[in-house]
Amino acid sequence: MWYGNVSQTRQCTSTPIAATSSTSSSGYNLAMIEQPLCFDDTYEHSLLQQRVNTPLCLDELIKSLENAKTAIALGACRYINIKPGRVGGVTVAQQIHDYAAEHAILRGGYALGHC
Repeated sequence: MWYGNVSQTRQCTSTPIAATSSTSSSGYNLAMIEQPLCFDDTYEHSLLQQRVNTPLCLDELIKSLENAKTAIALGACRYINIKPGRVGGVTVAQQIHDYAAEHAILRGGYALGHC
């Protein structure tokens, strides 16, 4: 269960600086910002996560265990949304869940389908 406010910008900007100005988290008491950059910009999300205090939640970017490992290694998020249908089934979803748990990444959507 998620508590607090969640921002879903769903814009596709290619720079963390542009996203920072449009997803500024100061004063909004957000629990997370759900994937504010393009669906395949792992590196740019890592740069943005360094600039904002509010945790980023990656959603569409997480399509496999390898995507999750890369995102976690780069520090691109503090939450991930795991959708079994997107990652290749329940077995892979469980592997992503376990890997994220080992690295103190909060998990959401495993059974719910959304952050």
